Amino acid sequence: LARDLRKATLLIFIAHDCPISNALAREVGRICRKYDKQGIRSYVVYVEQDMQPADAHKHWKEFGYPCPGLLDPKRLLVRHGGATKTPEAVLIARNGKALYRGRIDDTFYDYGKRRDEPRSRDLRRAIDAFLAKKSITPSRTPVVGCYIPDS
Repeated sequence: LARDLRKATLLIFIAHDCPISNALAREVGRICRKYDKQGIRSYVVYVEQDMQPADAHKHWKEFGYPCPGLLDPKRLLVRHGGATKTPEAVLIARNGKALYRGRIDDTFYDYGKRRDEPRSRDLRRAIDAFLAKKSITPSRTPVVGCYIPDS
């Protein structure tokens, strides 16, 4: 058996029609590329229950995601990760424990309010702490984004 060299899994929950998800796509791509080399396996997870594979692939390609895209029509990953909005990131240890859940960064600090540059790169800080074997503080951050409907 091949040994799993992955240190953790990063799930980034998105919706193809969420303007905040789309606005942060480039940063998500940079995070996926950077941390994949360090053993963090990243996925963008489409939360729409009626999302067709061809439409997801078109969106995934259009926004240039370098990590695999997953469809979650039954919202199994959403429930496992505890995500409630898009874009929301969940960093999961090999044992299945969620280490961080929250925003990518604080570019969008309130609904309709956006900074040119983020002041806090929360997801990067969490991953860096994990890789340095330090405590992730805070382990949860508020997300400004599109709500994931319950069903």
